[in-house]
Amino acid sequence: LFASGSFDQEAAVSSEDFEKIKRLGAGTSSEVFKCRSISDGKLYALKISKRQFRSKRDRENYLTEVQIFKRLGYACEHTLHYHRAWQEQGHFYIQSEYCARGNLKNFLDDIAVPLPEDAIWGFVVDICAGLVHIHTHNLVHLDIKPANIFITSDGKLKIGDFGMVTEVGSSEDGREGDSVYMAPELLNNLAIKSPAADIFSFGIMLWEMLFSRDPPQDGDMWHNFRADKIPRPGGQEGSSDELFEFVRSCLQRDPAKRPTARSILKMPRVVAASQEINQFVLTAPKKKKTLRFPPHLQLGRSDSHRRDGCRRLPA
Repeated sequence: LFASGSFDQEAAVSSEDFEKIKRLGAGTSSEVFKCRSISDGKLYALKISKRQFRSKRDRENYLTEVQIFKRLGYACEHTLHYHRAWQEQGHFYIQSEYCARGNLKNFLDDIAVPLPEDAIWGFVVDICAGLVHIHTHNLVHLDIKPANIFITSDGKLKIGDFGMVTEVGSSEDGREGDSVYMAPELLNNLAIKSPAADIFSFGIMLWEMLFSRDPPQDGDMWHNFRADKIPRPGGQEGSSDELFEFVRSCLQRDPAKRPTARSILKMPRVVAASQEINQFVLTAPKKKKTLRFPPHLQLGRSDSHRRDGCRRLPA
């Protein structure tokens, strides 16, 4: 079970073949590091399981993500590309492409101005292209959210983190992703998984981008999002009717009424956006970073201190 070895038809590989540069992020079961390959000098993202396998089934669960990576292949430029995977001393390693601009969540947190609607339409193009590719392979991602959308050095968006992906039509329990972005039909333990669930999650993410606010984690507002009661902060002046109505269409409670990723790409506004270069992701002004000092060195420190900026407003 714990024997080291590669899962690909390539020469043996180990963690010693990489220079670990910094940690990019962590989840409940894995950590992701920015690494440089000693053999080719290129940068990669290396996902490493936090604990050793406990059983063959545990190992198979990790292997599922590799199988998804391989199934999706390299044909789509808007899904993260796989390089190889191996196990080492009971831990699982996945080497994938490195996206130099991080993930969309960090990008949204760091920008100093609200996201222009033209930029949002550009994001719609990239993300829906990735969703079409995933759905065409009869798969549902089930964890679409800003933290799982990655940005390349040239500003291209890619869907990644395939740990929750499952087959269309599956009713397997325990695969629902982040509850903040969860579609209402998934609240039923026997729910049949369909691409419409990804469109709902995508709609929550669009609302988040449009209004520069965190979507609710629970409570009445969380339920309102799943009962066709979509809030519009700022009223008519807070967003264009066209974009807000599009967001509402993605968030319809009835999965059958939501648009498909393919139909979204055929919308005139989305077609127009696909013919433009989304420069905002490359030129967006960032918030000024403030130096953080230990509490005893902070002058005039107040418990009422709060962060400035456009993001992280309550829903």
